[in-house]
Amino acid sequence: MSAIGVLVVVLSGCASAGDLIDSAPTQRQAEELGPGPGPGPTPDPDESSAPEVDACRSLALDDIAPASNDDPVVACSKRHTAVTYYVGEWPAKLVSSARGVGDKRLTTHALDACERTWRRTVGGSDEAWTTSIVSWAWYKPTPDQFVDGAHWFRCDLVAGQNTAHLEVLPARVDGLLDGDFDDRYRACWTKPFSNKPNVDEGQLTSCDRRHQQRALGTVRLGRAKADYPGARATFDKANRLCGDLVAKWRGDPKPGQFGLQWPRRADWNDGERDATCWAVTRK
Repeated sequence: MSAIGVLVVVLSGCASAGDLIDSAPTQRQAEELGPGPGPGPTPDPDESSAPEVDACRSLALDDIAPASNDDPVVACSKRHTAVTYYVGEWPAKLVSSARGVGDKRLTTHALDACERTWRRTVGGSDEAWTTSIVSWAWYKPTPDQFVDGAHWFRCDLVAGQNTAHLEVLPARVDGLLDGDFDDRYRACWTKPFSNKPNVDEGQLTSCDRRHQQRALGTVRLGRAKADYPGARATFDKANRLCGDLVAKWRGDPKPGQFGLQWPRRADWNDGERDATCWAVTRK
C-alpha cells in the first residue's frame, strides 16, 4: 500500500490524516538492497558463481543496504533470517546492451522477477501481503564480477525489514502466508496511531513482539474503475467498514479503539481501493 492516511478512531470518531505507514511487501530499488558481512560458516570458494535457491543466511537489519552481498550460507536447520527463493539469469540481450550491472533495464527485470516469484512462494492473498511484515530483498554481482561474466541476480525472502528486527525464518518458506499465518510474521504497531503533534508515533513490529496495535485485514472501498468519491466519503466508508471488521474480531457489537489506513486521491488514481484496519490491543 502506498501513501495513505492513518489515524486512530474510537467508534466513528474523526480526525485529520496522520503519517504514511507502509506495511505492504517492500519493493526496493537496486542500490538500496543487499546486506553486509555476518556470522556463519566459510564463504563459497567462488563468490562470483550463481547462488543457490533455498540457501539460508543469517542477516542483520543493518545489512540491508549494499547492492551486492557475499554473506556465507548457513544450514537452514540453524538460526537464519533470509532464504533465497529465486535466482535469475539476465537475458543475454539485456546484458549485451547494458552499460553495467546498475543498468536500469537489468534492475527492472530483476524487480519484476523477484516480486512475481515472491508472491508465488509465500502464497496467501493481497490481504495477507498487506498485513504481514514478510517481504524480499534482491542482490546482484559486483561491477567486477559482472564484467567477468556473473549475470545472475538473487532474491531473498526476509521478514521485518521495516521494523527494528529481522525475524527468524523457517527452513522452508513456501506457503508462509497461507491461511492464518504465524504472529511472528504478522504486522503490528508499537503504539496506537495518532494525529496529535509531538506524540510518539511508534513503529511497525512483529505481532510476536510487544505491541499495542494489530493489523486485522483490509476492506474494499470501491470497484476497480470507480471514480474517486472524495476524501470525506473515502474516509467515512473506510471508518465504517474497519469498525465492523474490528467489532467482529473482538466479538463485540462495538469495535472500541481502532486505527485505519485509507487511500488518498493519488493512491485511488493509481488503483488502490483497499483500506487497512488495525485493532488497538495494548498487548
